[in-house]
Amino acid sequence: MKACIVLIFIIVGTTAKVHIDTTINKQDTVITFKQYYPSGSVKSKRVVKNGNPHDEQVEYYENGMVKSSIFYDGGCPKDTAKRYFSDGTRWQISTYNNCREQGQRIIWSQEKDTVSFGYYTNGLPTGLHQEWYAKNRPKSFITYNSSGQKHGLSRTWRENGTLQDSSIYESGIRIEEYATFFNGSPRLHLRLRPGDTYSIVSGTTWSPAKKKSGVISGGSGSIVRYFENPDTLFEETWLNGVQISSIMRVAGVIVRREEHYANGALRLLLDYADGAVVDASAYPPDFSDSDLDMTEVREGNGRLIEYSMDGKKRWLREFRAGREVATRELKPGEEPVPREN
Repeated sequence: MKACIVLIFIIVGTTAKVHIDTTINKQDTVITFKQYYPSGSVKSKRVVKNGNPHDEQVEYYENGMVKSSIFYDGGCPKDTAKRYFSDGTRWQISTYNNCREQGQRIIWSQEKDTVSFGYYTNGLPTGLHQEWYAKNRPKSFITYNSSGQKHGLSRTWRENGTLQDSSIYESGIRIEEYATFFNGSPRLHLRLRPGDTYSIVSGTTWSPAKKKSGVISGGSGSIVRYFENPDTLFEETWLNGVQISSIMRVAGVIVRREEHYANGALRLLLDYADGAVVDASAYPPDFSDSDLDMTEVREGNGRLIEYSMDGKKRWLREFRAGREVATRELKPGEEPVPREN
């Protein structure tokens, strides 16, 4: 049995057509779609067999040139998928096997320069993957292992040609990072503890003026970490590979402060606006031992019970309109009287 259906849609005042041809037999239902531009030229041809893409799927530009072509078998892409620019020049090729991308993927620019090249194995990126802004203008070189994880040296460049960052990975975990400012001068060089990207073993940071802004050795030290926008920076203190404090400044004004316990757990968090505390929270070593309602500041008002880094001492800190108005050390076992609103 064969049925032919023509549907007319009105789209923004113009007429576009979709032609649907359905073939049904004892085993299969095959539907062929043809979509047209308002001008009447074919926009796409698609085949669906038993609900899955099947055979060649083609898209066209309005000028009649092929935009993309890919073959399917039972819903799985196979062989080579191709994409083209509107003038017919190559845009991209990808190869597939057993439903997964397998082999090389290449992307070209309209100037016919290769702008991306890499291999895939069972759908995963493997080996060296390279991207370029244009001919002889690298964008990124990233190396993957057989599991599709970053492994080895990976680098990215800015459009102005300066190296943006260079990192070394082990099975998807970054163990060393080097980054620069927009002009290419060094910004930071950090070595990280294998398996823990948040633990710095050693490193150096620089200011936009090309001067050292901090050093970490043996997991301990202080650094000032600048970003692409040098108006934003973090002042960090590290102890035995753990960040114990961090102050974020924008245009020289503090906007956030964090303090941590020796194990890295958050101890104190304060957010600022125009130099005043807006919101703050203090965290005890064991959350179940404290009433968290009494350790919060909201909209500049409230009280904090701050613990020392070893958890043995406590201070009661009171804030009004974003300013700290009172601080005192609590005696062992002392619980502060709840503040009246």
